[in-house]
Amino acid sequence: MLRTKTGQSTLEFSVFAIVVIGALLTMQIYIKRGVQGRWRESIDDIGEQYDPRHSDNLTVDTQTATAVTNIFLEEQADGFTTMREDTVHSVEEVSGTRSITAP
Repeated sequence: MLRTKTGQSTLEFSVFAIVVIGALLTMQIYIKRGVQGRWRESIDDIGEQYDPRHSDNLTVDTQTATAVTNIFLEEQADGFTTMREDTVHSVEEVSGTRSITAP
């Protein structure tokens, strides 16, 4: 009688293990799809990324140039002394758009 109970317990355990493994294998597809959906959602939340091979740049540079030079001459007892004063101001303006695309 004890032998039949041992065999029955082993059989019950085997059936239980098969049912649990079957349930996990069946749910594997749903779990994988759920994880992939979360990854996709996270990637979509990040937004569009910078790609150096495909970009459009709006370029606006400004530079102005003005140069003023003053030379002063002073007469002294032993000769003349000169002084020079330079003032430089520059402006240059460049506007445009650059498109960079990879082949």
